[in-house]
Amino acid sequence: MKYTVLSPWASAASQNPLGLSPRLDTLEGKTIGLYAHFKGHAVRILDEVARELEMLYPNIRFSHYQYLKEITEIIDDEEYAPQAAQWASEVDAVISAYGDAGSCSMFLAKNAAFFERQGKPTVNLTCSSFHNSSKRGAASQGVPGLRLVEMTFGDLSGERVIDDALMDRVVRPEVKRVAAQIVDALTLPLTQEEKCPAKSTDYSNYTYTGTISEINDHFYKMGWTTGLPVVPPTREAVDEMLTGTDLTPDTVVGIIPPMNGIATVEKIAINAVMAGCLPTYLPVIIAAVRGMLQPQIQLCGWTCSNANWMPFTFVNGKVARDIHLHSGRAILSPYYKPNTAIPRALSYITMNIGGVRQGMEDMSAMGTVGRGGVCIAENEEASPWEPLQTRYGFSEKDSTVTMFWPADVQTLGGGLGGAFTPEGFLKEMCHIRAFGWWTGGVFILSPEIANMFADAGWTKQRILNYVVEYNRIPADEWNLRWLVQSNHEPRIAGGMDIETPLDGSYSARRFWNDDHMFIVVAGAQWGVAVTGGGDHGGPACVKIDLPENWDSLVEKYSDIVPHYLDY
Repeated sequence: MKYTVLSPWASAASQNPLGLSPRLDTLEGKTIGLYAHFKGHAVRILDEVARELEMLYPNIRFSHYQYLKEITEIIDDEEYAPQAAQWASEVDAVISAYGDAGSCSMFLAKNAAFFERQGKPTVNLTCSSFHNSSKRGAASQGVPGLRLVEMTFGDLSGERVIDDALMDRVVRPEVKRVAAQIVDALTLPLTQEEKCPAKSTDYSNYTYTGTISEINDHFYKMGWTTGLPVVPPTREAVDEMLTGTDLTPDTVVGIIPPMNGIATVEKIAINAVMAGCLPTYLPVIIAAVRGMLQPQIQLCGWTCSNANWMPFTFVNGKVARDIHLHSGRAILSPYYKPNTAIPRALSYITMNIGGVRQGMEDMSAMGTVGRGGVCIAENEEASPWEPLQTRYGFSEKDSTVTMFWPADVQTLGGGLGGAFTPEGFLKEMCHIRAFGWWTGGVFILSPEIANMFADAGWTKQRILNYVVEYNRIPADEWNLRWLVQSNHEPRIAGGMDIETPLDGSYSARRFWNDDHMFIVVAGAQWGVAVTGGGDHGGPACVKIDLPENWDSLVEKYSDIVPHYLDY
């Protein structure tokens, strides 16, 4: 049997492709703009570029500009866009540096494209490992031909000191090697393709007819799935999915980076069908999309990073119970349809509307088994405390989705503390690791552990306060150069002024504060610390909007739950 299926791929909101600006005839006597992203060492790299060019062109002049916001497009920044445009108007060309990590490379190229669109010939300096990130970032801004010059060294963020020894060993030889390429990028005449780039084919209205096997193979070859079988998104199946919302199919829920794909309700529904979702899951998925687009999340910091982040979705309220979202034993294991289908839908939405593919936009170095995502419910009935959504200003009656991107899962179960006592459990919580600069985490505590704490007078907030204060590291483990030069906030790290050198004989907080921390009650017997996150914002909690037909919809699908066989 053959099916005609709809495309999960979205239209992009990016501008029509623009040809590059005419190149200069020479750099002699010109003013060259040196644009650095938020990392302090980018300025040092550009200083070396300027030094090399001065040896070639004695009368060359330079003007510096650094944009201190991470994972932000200048064009969308009402405060800085006019300022950056004014700076560009005062230079003859721009050299942009340095693309040294996944999302950093992408957004450096996005902002280099901004200067091309100001009519300034621009060259973007990037690590060769992040060529694809740079190309995709520029293309998303309508400048697919942005000229790149590649160097071999990576991110210097981990270096405690950027001194002459490091510059001599790592940076200066590479800058010397590519100096002529930088000159060529700003002076060689444009090719016809660079003058008039072709517009990409729009596959958003594409349809395909085939058997289930043919559809699955074709979608995988198009890069629209991870290769696992999908439910064919026929017109009928998508229309059925759309009964899960009162929004019209063409309603735009948001624009998902890095492709800046237009997330209409219909495109969300198509990807939900592919993931095997029920229409009752659609309100949760729409709310999750809104959540991941909240400004405190900075989505590309997670999806396009070379770090190994994994998306977690927490659902609270009546909706979680109505759709049978699991909150009990084996909470992180993939046994239940809503717990597995919802994150799978979100991963397809990230791929097909956000445009995130392995090695092109997703540059995670090693990846993670949790990249496909986790979705769980809080066990509110068994919890002695207020539910999660109340931490973010919602009432206990509201149904919400809370989005968060951690990096590491660690079991909490009496190993260090011995007996299951508040003191023993807190000891374990104060020994957990956490990846990131301004890090965070969620503690998933079983009802047994939560009630143990509550019976001893502990609240969620008191536990968080304790962990913030007593989960500590030697103070000299903080990379102060990175924190100060990369404009990280807050300016107080680990309870200590990061402008002041830290002595290793003192301790500092691993978690600076609880801004990116929370507690969820779920699972059984033990607990789990899911740490990381925080650097790029989050968590984000969003209310779920239900359709008028919710009760009848829930009744229609109420029996789609496991009925295990005995043996």
